Amino acid sequence: MNYLCYRGFIPGNPQKFSSQVYIPKEGINIADTKYSAPCSGFFYPSVEPGAVIEVGDEIGKIVSLSQLKNYAQRCEFPEKLYESLSVSLYARKKAFVLNRIDSAMVFQGMTLFQVMEDFETWTLL
Repeated sequence: MNYLCYRGFIPGNPQKFSSQVYIPKEGINIADTKYSAPCSGFFYPSVEPGAVIEVGDEIGKIVSLSQLKNYAQRCEFPEKLYESLSVSLYARKKAFVLNRIDSAMVFQGMTLFQVMEDFETWTLL
């Protein structure tokens, strides 16, 4: 549609795209560039595909079902329940987020994110 708008076949203003392109320095080994769920639970991502993440950035949280079950069995819930139940995920290296899982419910070992590490940023003219 953007092309048709640009060529004047349909009314409107064509959308301009970012002039930055992210290109891997070497080939991508997907096995090395994924983030997996450390536990089962409800997944709340903090970043979207297309984002550039830095070392130590929080990229998501998982509310652990096993922790919730432990509290429920003892019938005691801490004052800050959400913080007690959640497991935060942090970026290991600077990376470009290629994709992420859209499921709210995840299981231990599931791939949550695939990223491209060791990339170059090129600017198109």
